[in-house]
Amino acid sequence: MKNQILVVEAGNSYTLQNEPDLEVAAIVDGSKAVEYIRRHLVQLVLLDLSSSAPNGLANIKAIRRVAPRLPILAVSSRYDEESFVQCLAYGVNGYLVEEPHSAGLPQMIRDILKGQHVYPDKVAALLSRFLRRQLDGMAPELSLPPQWENQLSPREKQILALVAQRLSNHEIAETLSLSEGTVKNHLTVIFGKIEVKNRREAIRALAQTSSESQYSTIR
Repeated sequence: MKNQILVVEAGNSYTLQNEPDLEVAAIVDGSKAVEYIRRHLVQLVLLDLSSSAPNGLANIKAIRRVAPRLPILAVSSRYDEESFVQCLAYGVNGYLVEEPHSAGLPQMIRDILKGQHVYPDKVAALLSRFLRRQLDGMAPELSLPPQWENQLSPREKQILALVAQRLSNHEIAETLSLSEGTVKNHLTVIFGKIEVKNRREAIRALAQTSSESQYSTIR
């Protein structure tokens, strides 16, 4: 028995017509996808994010309301980090950033039908950059004396907090998407501002101003 695939954007359906295990139905109007799914057996939706009436992301959201477990493979013709993250939030099972007539498309569909989530390496890089930017705005809670609070920039506070977590320069650089050289330069400035000579003294100084146990033990 063939797997029933709904392609939302008729121009893409030709890429799957010669696949012996895939039966393809295509609609141009994305707003009709929910109605089609309610009336027909659909085992996977291949949805072009440029599909019209309404936009592709709205179509995914609408499909998820009526079929929360139906596999969805989103296709985009360009790298768009924002839409990728939104697709993940809506629970898509795969995201393809290239022309939908890609030779790898049929296998992606088969893998998703087997229960896998499929994201090509280039798409995984989008997620990596997004997560790194999220981490860039995060730092552990850090109790600082008033004079340090006023002297240190937000970035310097981030780095000092990670020093307090015993992260190496390399780990700090990876966490904040910086070069190790930049981290070293920041540390030189930080140590000068808080009047310590090295990381050990910085952690000891933090231990004196915080009751949190994570700062109380010096390596």
